[in-house]
Amino acid sequence: AGNDTIVCNEATEEAYMEGIGWYASEIQRKVYFIQIDGEIRDRGVRISAASRISYDNSELLLLNSAAPDSEMVFYAYGRGRLLGIFPEFYQAVNVSYDLMGMVTDQYQRILWDRVNRGNLRNLKDPQTSAYDILRHLNDFSGNMEFDDSMVLLDARGADLRQVLYFIGQGYPVLAYVENGGYLLLCGYDQYNVSIFNPVTEETHKMGLNDAADYFAGEGNDFVCGIHVK
Repeated sequence: AGNDTIVCNEATEEAYMEGIGWYASEIQRKVYFIQIDGEIRDRGVRISAASRISYDNSELLLLNSAAPDSEMVFYAYGRGRLLGIFPEFYQAVNVSYDLMGMVTDQYQRILWDRVNRGNLRNLKDPQTSAYDILRHLNDFSGNMEFDDSMVLLDARGADLRQVLYFIGQGYPVLAYVENGGYLLLCGYDQYNVSIFNPVTEETHKMGLNDAADYFAGEGNDFVCGIHVK
């Protein structure tokens, strides 16, 4: 066969070590250096730094929190990123819900997580399960944490399916109704939600869609509680 010529019509890229040389050192092994065209005559290194630092008021730097400790703020996450910081719990839940996200407080403690909920849960003794929530109810005036690490959340604005997370974690959800009383949501499955009436001490089931419409008509006035770590 006759001779053939290999032809390449792509530009040849410079090697990534172009302009970098090296030499072998007994102590440092391979030492790299930058190759330059001329000789550097000034071998000194110029360092610029303040000679004095003065304080107008005090040498003490105070770092103030963005919000007082008594006020809670809520961080909404979804798809691996922060979606926003909100003053109300329901706002953070609504933003993260469709993205299968979660909500934390300002200390990055998880308060709500859409993914971490089973398909069904039923609390056998709703009043006992709700004890830590009910005993703080008289002092409840908004989103707040108590000394026993119980956090009570004003979940007005969240819908029924969103607050089912708390039942899945073992905490009934308190729902205020028109007559001034409240009901305890204490169980759910794929089709129904279980509702406990503390006055009659009876539990009945309601379809999820019917229950969602009913509580929406009552303003979705939910109070949720969860222990944080």
